[in-house]
Amino acid sequence: MPTFHVHITGIVQGVGFRPFVYKLAQQLQLTGWVCNDNDGVHIRFNAEEEKANNFCQTIIHNPPQNAVIHKYSLTKSDDEIFYDFTIIKSKTETAPDVLLTPDIAICNQCNHEIEDPSNRRYNYAFTTCLQCGPRYSIIHQLPYDREHTTMLQYEMCDECKAEYEDVNNRRHYSQTNSCPNCAITIHLHDNNKKIITSNAVKIIELTEKYFNEGKIVAIKGIGGFLLMCDAANATSIKLLRERKQRPAKPFAVMYDAFEDAEGDVLMNEIEKKALLSKEAPIVLCTMRDKNQSSLQKGLITDGLDKLGVFLPYTPLLKLITARFKKPLIATSGNLSGSPIIYKDEDALQWLTAFADYIITFDREIVAPQDDSVVQFSATGKRIIMRRSRGLAPNYFPNPFQTKTPVLAMGAELKSAFALLDKNLYISQFLGDQETYESQQSYKSTLHHLQTLLKIEPQKILIDRHPGYNVSMLGYEIAASKKLPVIEVQHHVAHFCAVLAENDLLQSEEKILGVIWDGTGYGDDGQIWGGEFFSFYKNHIERMAHLRYFPQLLGDKMSKEPRLSAMALLQNEPEIVMRNFNEDEFNFFRKQLFNKENISTSSMGRFLDGIASLLGILQRNSYEGEAAMKLEVAAKQCRVKHFDSYDIVYVNQIINWQGIVKGLLSDKNQDVEITYIARKVFVSLVRMIEKIALKAGVKTIVFSGGVFQNCFLVDLIEEMLSGNYQLCFHRQLSPNDECISFGQLGYFKMKSEK
Repeated sequence: MPTFHVHITGIVQGVGFRPFVYKLAQQLQLTGWVCNDNDGVHIRFNAEEEKANNFCQTIIHNPPQNAVIHKYSLTKSDDEIFYDFTIIKSKTETAPDVLLTPDIAICNQCNHEIEDPSNRRYNYAFTTCLQCGPRYSIIHQLPYDREHTTMLQYEMCDECKAEYEDVNNRRHYSQTNSCPNCAITIHLHDNNKKIITSNAVKIIELTEKYFNEGKIVAIKGIGGFLLMCDAANATSIKLLRERKQRPAKPFAVMYDAFEDAEGDVLMNEIEKKALLSKEAPIVLCTMRDKNQSSLQKGLITDGLDKLGVFLPYTPLLKLITARFKKPLIATSGNLSGSPIIYKDEDALQWLTAFADYIITFDREIVAPQDDSVVQFSATGKRIIMRRSRGLAPNYFPNPFQTKTPVLAMGAELKSAFALLDKNLYISQFLGDQETYESQQSYKSTLHHLQTLLKIEPQKILIDRHPGYNVSMLGYEIAASKKLPVIEVQHHVAHFCAVLAENDLLQSEEKILGVIWDGTGYGDDGQIWGGEFFSFYKNHIERMAHLRYFPQLLGDKMSKEPRLSAMALLQNEPEIVMRNFNEDEFNFFRKQLFNKENISTSSMGRFLDGIASLLGILQRNSYEGEAAMKLEVAAKQCRVKHFDSYDIVYVNQIINWQGIVKGLLSDKNQDVEITYIARKVFVSLVRMIEKIALKAGVKTIVFSGGVFQNCFLVDLIEEMLSGNYQLCFHRQLSPNDECISFGQLGYFKMKSEK
């Protein structure tokens, strides 16, 4: 009988692909084998040609629910006779060519098992199956097998082994399989590092007791530690803010069930679907005027109108929330400005300053990840705020092809690198690269992915900013291996990112790019951020930008909106004198005319200045606070008006002074702040419309951190969608997490010229 070979690549490891194929082959009475290799799944079997085709097509069109098939082939091979169908030992004969399976939130069946007193996994905090559990966070090397993960140390008991070998069991070939008889060990520590107990049931009971007493507990998740406390206990929340030195930045809240969250926030079907998805991200939802729980929303959100809600995505977290039965603050366990802590020893060293108790377990995390964060526009457009657990590290389908591997280093803030070879991988969110710890985390993650995928880059792409740590690291890597380095301007990378995400890099029509963010090193040595680019026939041109204003004292300006307001009023700073003491005012006024100042066109700083002028905020306690509170003010406007301020566009310069003067005039006439705030955003959309008309385009694309503003995105769609094709990011965040992807887009565009 003829012998056939099927090769399948994509997300095909860690999703139950081998047992799925095995079961199907048994049903069809085929003989042969299936195995994992570094380059995906391989199947070799005996069949007549028609039956072979049917077998292959059934696999491709009805794969396991968490699988993503990239490509496949069915070929005839040398005749070989098989007498049964088996899952054979994985091979490592080929170069890696596989997508990495992200971590998957606990599935409904496992959820039911841990809640069922008659089930042997009742209250077992590490229950998993083929459809859920840690994947990317625990894998050391490919192919995906238990011995290549941090589950290696745990030998399955007889019952688990029987499940593993039973083709009809949902844990057939489940690499993370365990139960209370062969349990992953768990420990509860006090903040003197002393182990209180390693009894799993007792730990859940004590955690409930601690929360009721107002204690803060650090709990190990899939990608790192979470700091958790009672979301209804004002004293606990204030203490957590004090210990974390986080005075106002919103906290996310974990609910035991969707129905509980729905009592505190308004949620449409798209938001509900995201909340319940296998990725289980934090979803930003609009708060109800009155919440059903005793949530301390003022202390949690500090004046914002949205609450970050999510559900427990591990069995341990589920057992804790189910027992406590009330919402819990759940925020990343890290030091201020540093990456999430994920090693038990680091948690016991550093988190004791924040938490009263710490829960660890003896399954190592290899790839640390924060929780992903998303929100949705009024039209259902997903806006990714942070791309990490559950979403990283794959990007599929890959829009770029390359003959040699390429490493794109990304940006300094909200950093994420990209590795391009046969597939495209974009790292999880790696934070701001200002601290030594963040830089070490970046290097460690890069080394892990390169080792896992056996990728040796032959070209390095970096941001043009001369001071970025990630760019300097790119130069170091290139120098050590004698590789070429290609610099890409920051906002051009943003533009290329959104073009590539929307399959527009090959477009023959002229396209307008609106790139608005806080900061980026410009080709003229100034700080850009309020940019309009055109793309036509593989050529990018900066066609307009906000009129420059002084960049006062570097990064200090991003932390103090009052400085942005003063810069916007360079010739009449006395208008904002009340926001400074006398010495401050005199010092900063002198700085306005310092010849060594650089200038900025930043839309982020412009909106900070507007927030200051409206009296909304004078100092940011976290990045983007002023702009977020300006957005809230605009949404609170009781009149859905489309009034706007004057905007002048001459010689590529957009003069924003009409907005500032009009705003001050309205404020002096006691026009409501909410009305003015909405008027500012309407003016920004009119600005886009004015440039688009001048450019004569039909398509407009948007990138940059400013477009995390849901209200602005909604307004753009409402006012412009009738006349223009509007394109936003899809799989990536509009913030600097997309820069590495854009650097690859630029590289592809230039290489095809």
